[in-house]
Amino acid sequence: TGNDLLLAYSRQEGDKKILCAFNLGEKPLTLAAKCRDGASSLAFAGQAGTASSGKIQLPAYGFFFGEE
Repeated sequence: TGNDLLLAYSRQEGDKKILCAFNLGEKPLTLAAKCRDGASSLAFAGQAGTASSGKIQLPAYGFFFGEE
């Protein structure tokens, strides 16, 4: 990603694909990604990011697990 404070990868099994993104820094980050609009982190609340308009918003020290 070119940002040392952002870790992002995807996992796939069959036709299901999950995007995992982690903001390791103290400032919010935006990541361009192919997730469905309105997608939210699948299993967690609190520091979870949200997806809209092809971007994922990650709060400081936040994370996102969402369907691609």
